[in-house]
This record gives sequence, C-alpha cells and structure tokens, in this order.
Amino acid sequence: LNTGNQPVALQDITLRYWLTPESQSALNYNIDYAVISSSNITGAFQTPEVIYEGAERYFEVGFTQNAGALNAFSQTGEMKFRINKQDWSSFIESDDFSYRSTGNTFEDNLKITGYINGQLVWGEEPSGVSASRPQTPSGIVSVYPNPATNATTLLWYKTIGQVNNLHLVDYMNVSYNVEYNFSGDELAIQFFNLNTGIYMIVGSINGEGFTHRLVIE
Repeated sequence: LNTGNQPVALQDITLRYWLTPESQSALNYNIDYAVISSSNITGAFQTPEVIYEGAERYFEVGFTQNAGALNAFSQTGEMKFRINKQDWSSFIESDDFSYRSTGNTFEDNLKITGYINGQLVWGEEPSGVSASRPQTPSGIVSVYPNPATNATTLLWYKTIGQVNNLHLVDYMNVSYNVEYNFSGDELAIQFFNLNTGIYMIVGSINGEGFTHRLVIE
C-alpha cells in the first residue's frame, strides 16, 4: 500500500519475511496467486550478516521491471506464497521473527519489513543479542513523533557534540534541507512545506553516519 502522494517503481521495492528453518534442508517457495501476476514477482532466501534469534534466514520478495509502478494511494492486491523445506519437514513457526497468526484476515505486520532501494521504510528489523556477533550500544535510540508534521526529535545513544550534513531524502533520492539544534542526547529537527510521504533522515552525529525512516503527514 502506497500511502504517499507519488508513484513508486515496484522494482525498487523489496519485502523480507524473517524466519528460522530449524534444519539445513534447502528452502523452496511457490506463488499460488498474485493480482499483479506471479511472472512479475521474484523471490529468494537469504542469510543476514548478523544472525538473531528467530531470524536465521529471510525470504525476500521483489518485483521485475514489468511490474510497473505502485501509484499513490494504491496497492498491489493480494499475493499468496507458500514456503517449504526440500525434505518436507515441519517449520516451528512460533519462533519465527515475522510469524503472526491472523487466520484468514489481513492485518498489518510490523515484523515483515519493507524497503525502497534498500532503505527500510516499513516495519522493524530483528534486533537484540546476536548469535554471531556481539552488539554494542550505538546509533539512534528513537525518533518521535513519527509520523510527524513539521518537526521531530531524534534521541541519540550518547551526548551529541557535533552534527554534520543533516537532511531529508525522499524515495526519488531528492534531498531537502532542514533546521536543527541539539542539546544533550536530543537532536530537534524542523522541516517545512514538504509533501506527505516517506523520507529518510540522513546525516552524521559525532562522526557516525546514520539513516532513519520518517513519515511526514
């Protein structure tokens, strides 16, 4: 669903369903039905750089160039997928990061992540203690409010001493200047006369680069 006011090329969009397969058996998928046609959809199983509990693999859905554009305030329509193991052994779905039992009803699932040109624009990626690499506190703690109208506050993980190259970027990779000031671990950001839609906050704090999704309404 495109809640912005500009079309987005479907070939720039990817979706990830995070799971743990419980075995080394190869994974396969089938597309049972898709309004936009299964020939316009791609799929692949990937292993993330950092392995988290419930997210040892992810199934990534993409779209071909022939899929066209997702127009403003429109949607792709229903898509039905099946995932199975080569040896047909069972999944323990309850421990999968993205699993949510909703029966036959459609509901938002923030554990299925969406990206435009590789930038996270929907959902929450797995986090926590890694099974393959220890994590140290860093980066953005939160951005609030989000969605925002003309201002938001970014909470950093430690005292802010320097901010550089702070700006917003839309899905067309167009940059927009912002006004800002900081105190302690908070960075207050103001922006004016921007269209509603999804943007990325881009910049660096204390020499550490960052990006974060921001919805302007």
